[in-house]
Amino acid sequence: MHKTEFQEFLEQTAGLLDDMVLGRLSIRSLYYPRSTYYYKLRKFKKQGLLKPQNRKKYPNTLILTDKGRELIKKSKAAVKRTDGLSTIVLFDIPEEKRKARNILRRYLLRNGYIQIQKSAFLGQIRFSDELRELAEELKIITDLKIISGRIDQI
Repeated sequence: MHKTEFQEFLEQTAGLLDDMVLGRLSIRSLYYPRSTYYYKLRKFKKQGLLKPQNRKKYPNTLILTDKGRELIKKSKAAVKRTDGLSTIVLFDIPEEKRKARNILRRYLLRNGYIQIQKSAFLGQIRFSDELRELAEELKIITDLKIISGRIDQI
């Protein structure tokens, strides 16, 4: 099952929370043009996936509806490896593709990989078509290397 547009939107904009916590949120942090971002918010409100929070202090705050929560639960969970092997994701993405690099890092962390170096992630998760599609969409497929193998302790 592929992720819906709603699930993808939530994943990609969830990284904004990191920026807000660190106090560096700016419009440049958005993964979408501002107009697209607001269009998607309106669209998901119409679909009943988001609704305004009824608070005087934060009148423009949106929250997930039960329908939105259910849709998120239906998302495909990462497939854990049962063969005793691990997957290593290595990448060398140029600076001019910084946004793509950050999206990839957030994707890997949210899908159960652990960061062992700035551009190296390890997980007991199978390489998925979803990761391949993301890399192709971000135009970083040639900058990405996937290795499967057994990790032994010394």
